[in-house]
Amino acid sequence: SQYDGGLRTPIMVRWPGKVKPEDRPELANSIDLAPTILKACGLAPTEAMQGIDLLDDEALAKRKSTYGAIYLHNAVDIHKPSANLTYRWLINGDWKLILPHKENVTTRAKQKDTGDIELYNLAKDPHERKNLAKARQGRTKRLAKQLNKLLPES
Repeated sequence: SQYDGGLRTPIMVRWPGKVKPEDRPELANSIDLAPTILKACGLAPTEAMQGIDLLDDEALAKRKSTYGAIYLHNAVDIHKPSANLTYRWLINGDWKLILPHKENVTTRAKQKDTGDIELYNLAKDPHERKNLAKARQGRTKRLAKQLNKLLPES
């Protein structure tokens, strides 16, 4: 799901002598796993890899946002990912933006709302109940521009 209940999943790492046990507040993403494992093995991630090394405190401190996409579970067209795209999302600080792909909006979204652009302040509304996209249009546009740069729709 594009909502935090489906996105906020803890990652737990155990590596005695290398990783100290602690809770960390930084944002991590599944795209970070491959670069992290490669670096831990002494290998360099490829240029095409978008993630960061989660064991690099400096890289984690620099990260201000993370993003992703939600796709249909069926492969409409394996050569055209946008045919399966339903949502793209961006978390930046306390703010979360959800952009629907109008052609593929899911039934759940239609039941929850109209499949409109959604903006939430996660610090004040962790359950994502109050859509602020219309009230905070400037922030919505800035975050949408950032997301479109990081993860174009097509």
